[in-house]
Amino acid sequence: MRILVGNTKGGVGKSTVSVQVLAPFLYELAGGVSVPLVEFDDENKDAETFSHSTLIDASQISLVGTDLVGTLSDLVLSNEHLIVDIGGNKTTSVLLDALENGGMMEGFDLFVIPLMDGEQDAVNAVRVYKRVRSLSSSIAIVFALSKVDKNMAFEMQFFDWVGDVKGRINGVPGLIEEVDEADKNMMLIHSSDVIKYSRIFGNTVYEIAAKPLEDIKIQLSQAIKNKEETVTRKLSYKMDILRKSIRYKQETLEPCFKALEGIKL
Repeated sequence: MRILVGNTKGGVGKSTVSVQVLAPFLYELAGGVSVPLVEFDDENKDAETFSHSTLIDASQISLVGTDLVGTLSDLVLSNEHLIVDIGGNKTTSVLLDALENGGMMEGFDLFVIPLMDGEQDAVNAVRVYKRVRSLSSSIAIVFALSKVDKNMAFEMQFFDWVGDVKGRINGVPGLIEEVDEADKNMMLIHSSDVIKYSRIFGNTVYEIAAKPLEDIKIQLSQAIKNKEETVTRKLSYKMDILRKSIRYKQETLEPCFKALEGIKL
C-alpha cells in the first residue's frame, strides 16, 4: 500500500500519524519488513528523530532543485509499500501540483488528511480533500483526528468538524458534511506523553510496547532488593513508559489499524 499524508496547515500531526500509526500498520502488512517513509519538507526533518527505529526506513527530499515529477514516479515504481509525508503550507500545494502534472496520484492507494480541533483545521481539511478528490476519483481518503483528548467526547472537542451531533448546542452540522459519504473515514489519534518519550528514545510507541515487560519487572525487583536508588528510579520510569505504550497500542493504534483495514481501496 502506498500512502500520502498531507494538509496545507502545519502542526496538525502529519509526522505523528505517519510515524506512529501508518508505519507500524504497513510494517505489519508487509510481514515485518521496514517501511520507506519519505518526507518532502524543507523545514522540518521529523522522521530523523526516530534513528533507532527498525520499522522505518526514513529519508528526506528537498523541494529546492528537485525534479518532483520524476522523483514521485521513481518512488511509486520502486516501492510496494510507501509513506510520503508532505510538509505543510506551500509544500503541500507544490506536491499536489507535481502529483497532478505527472499523473502520479494514481500510483497511491490512500490519502490521509490529519487535522486538530478548531474551525481553521476543519476548513483546511475540507480544502485539501476537495483538491485531492479533484485529482483522483479512486484514491481512498481518511481523516486522522490528532491529539484527541480521551477525557472528553471527541464530538465536543472536534465540534467544528463533526458538528453538533449530540444536539447539545445548536444542531449546526460540521464541515465533514462537505465530504462525500463514502469518504467520511476517520481515525482518532489520542494525545499521550508516550509520543514525546518515543521521540526521546528514537523509537515508535509500537516498538516500545513490544519490549518484554517481565524483564523490567525482574530488574526492578533486584534493584529494589539491593537498594540501588538511581537504578530503581530509572527502571520505575521505564516501567511506567512501557505500560503506557502498551495501553496506547491497545487503545489507539489497534483501533486505527482496524479503521485502515476497513477502508475500501
